[in-house]
Amino acid sequence: MEELIDKFRKGELMRVSGDTGVLIVGLATHEQLIERLSAEQHVFSKRVVLVDDLHMLERFVPEFHEICFDLIETASRPLTIVYPSFISMPAKVGYENGEIPIRVVQDPFLQKLIRSVRNPLIALPDCQLAVAEELLEEGKVKLKEKEQVIRIGKKGEVDVLKM
Repeated sequence: MEELIDKFRKGELMRVSGDTGVLIVGLATHEQLIERLSAEQHVFSKRVVLVDDLHMLERFVPEFHEICFDLIETASRPLTIVYPSFISMPAKVGYENGEIPIRVVQDPFLQKLIRSVRNPLIALPDCQLAVAEELLEEGKVKLKEKEQVIRIGKKGEVDVLKM
């Protein structure tokens, strides 16, 4: 695991089977990595930040509304919440309007990985569909559930974007 942590700290990416399928992940707090990834807008626009639990989420989201606890705790599928603001990560991790999509992962491997690096991960869908399909066929990854996406407004209002 130390070798993996070292690679993340150097700004390297890794392909993993996540809670919504095959993902490309890297350290969300790594400025140079985020700068490099943001140049690939066709992929980067589908980014999501992954955290391991509510405590980590609260470290990076200054305006954490009570409704978020209920939404996360009762979600039956992977749930990404778009928060109105964030702190302690490069600005380009979020959207141009200052919002940021974050998902508290339930996948045990991803939780362990995030805990090991002690920081959130940036996740992008694996655009090499042939690789993802090959992994599926070999049984190395399983088809995962579709995510739900909800936006939380500055005053705690909820807007469902994708169910």
